[in-house]
Amino acid sequence: ITMVEGQMEIIFPIILTLISAIGSVVTASTFQPILAVLTVGITKIFTMVLVPIFIFSIIFGVVGNLSKTVRMEKFSKFFSSLFNWIVGIIFTIFISFLTIQGLTVSTIDTISFKTAKFAIKSYLPLGSYLSDGIGLIIASSVLIKNSVGATGLVLLFATIFAPIIKIAVLMLLLKLVSSIIETLCNEQISNFLYSVSKSLNMLNICLIAIGFMYLVSVSILMCCSNIL
Repeated sequence: ITMVEGQMEIIFPIILTLISAIGSVVTASTFQPILAVLTVGITKIFTMVLVPIFIFSIIFGVVGNLSKTVRMEKFSKFFSSLFNWIVGIIFTIFISFLTIQGLTVSTIDTISFKTAKFAIKSYLPLGSYLSDGIGLIIASSVLIKNSVGATGLVLLFATIFAPIIKIAVLMLLLKLVSSIIETLCNEQISNFLYSVSKSLNMLNICLIAIGFMYLVSVSILMCCSNIL
């Protein structure tokens, strides 16, 4: 998660600078504070709130399944439910706000660009050539911007793919071992391993959610400022 946050801090300023260069000033000025607040804030919530919830879930699973006197299944289920609710609320707000802002500012920039292009073509000497030249420059800048965004997405998948696969394999192995132990010896140990495997799913949700946030943000920036 920290590595993805570092990538966002590098990629987003570059894309926003290129968006400003192609004339989408409203888009850049709108998304710059939004992305700074949302991405950093959401990442901090994941690292400072959701990861500790995962740790507490593991602890309650250990205590509740290995102790015969202390029962903590309800606590474990509560933290699991709390985790799901926080993730759902965060990304409902994130996607709704970012999508609405993207559609709005993109329309404003498109109208402004087409108006300026029409004015150059109609009222300046050699305006047609200047208008076509500006269009070519803007198209080249859009291509560069989208290439930077695509590079960021490739780095994202390269960063989160291996951890997600490792956690998924570990979950399957824990469930397999839990099933084998259940037929051979103590059921408490089997339940403990199965509980840990379910809790590990929270880590995968964290990685997938952060990756999804990155993907949506870059995709909207790549699409909303194609003003030609």
